[in-house]
Amino acid sequence: MQTVKHPGRTLLEPLLTIGDVSEALNVSRATVYRLMETGELEPVRIRSRTRFEPTVVRGYIERHRALVETAEMREPGSFPGSMGSRNGNDVESSATPRRD
Repeated sequence: MQTVKHPGRTLLEPLLTIGDVSEALNVSRATVYRLMETGELEPVRIRSRTRFEPTVVRGYIERHRALVETAEMREPGSFPGSMGSRNGNDVESSATPRRD
């Protein structure tokens, strides 16, 4: 998105749509709605329209990045959605129980 420029006026970034946010985060529109419901992304309502300030979306990305980095510092592969260690050698599948 480009910043709107007018001589002698304050710069203003265009607001983002749900589609813009889902594309920027590489998630589905349903995920964007869930992020709104949980309060992780705060929308701007303009009549019946839902928009997002680019700074809010950037803030979400930074918070999420910090959470992942903190979890990785504790134990590699321990952040949500992880499948265990990066080399996969110590991961046991919960779908197939081991029989000794």
